Amino acid sequence: ITMKEQGKGLLIVTHYIPFAIKAADRVIFIDNGAIVESGDAGILKKPKSARLKSYLKSLQSILYQ
Repeated sequence: ITMKEQGKGLLIVTHYIPFAIKAADRVIFIDNGAIVESGDAGILKKPKSARLKSYLKSLQSILYQ
């Protein structure tokens, strides 16, 4: 039985986007203490906000070598 099946959740804070895409049911992107964008893990592949787009672009050279 999984935690999800038991009605339990787990909060993980990460900057490692490939892991977040695979593991997350819900993603909340926070910048300077404010929620900028939230949704399913798909927001990390197709962000709507300029700030999340900018953040993901800044990580490309590190994460996708």
